[in-house]
Amino acid sequence: MTSATLDGANLTRGVAHRARFDRASLVGATLDGVKAEDASFGEARIAKLRMGQGAELPRVRFRGARGEQAVFSGAKLDGADFSEAELPRSAFREASVRAANFHLARLEDSDLTRADLAGSRLTKVHLFQARMPEVNLEGADCRKSNFFGAEFFGATIRNARFEGSNLARTKIEGGLVR
Repeated sequence: MTSATLDGANLTRGVAHRARFDRASLVGATLDGVKAEDASFGEARIAKLRMGQGAELPRVRFRGARGEQAVFSGAKLDGADFSEAELPRSAFREASVRAANFHLARLEDSDLTRADLAGSRLTKVHLFQARMPEVNLEGADCRKSNFFGAEFFGATIRNARFEGSNLARTKIEGGLVR
């Protein structure tokens, strides 16, 4: 499936363990409920991709993937690699993305409401004006990231590291901060 064109494909509830979709085009594809452990979507085009609603993708790789308005809401993405991905205006609402790697990712204006990012690496991430109410960043490494104008209402940011990050105009209210 490397370099395949799957634009608009409906792969709902499919099984794709260890599948390789590197450099594929999945623009507007639907993968709700898919099971794809250790799959790879490296450098894939994923604009308006929908991969939520019960999707289970532990250790999936989206390194260098590109596309705005991708939806991962409700997905289980623990241990995922989103490093260097460009996913502006995307949604990770209520997604489990624990111990994931977002190093150098661009997620400006994205919605991470109630996402669980505990223990994740969010270094040098661009989260300009991201919505992050009730997000769990416990133990996350958020150093040298841009959170300008981000909203953290009710967030858990206990033991998270923010050294060198831009927190200008960030809204942090309620939640657990230590």
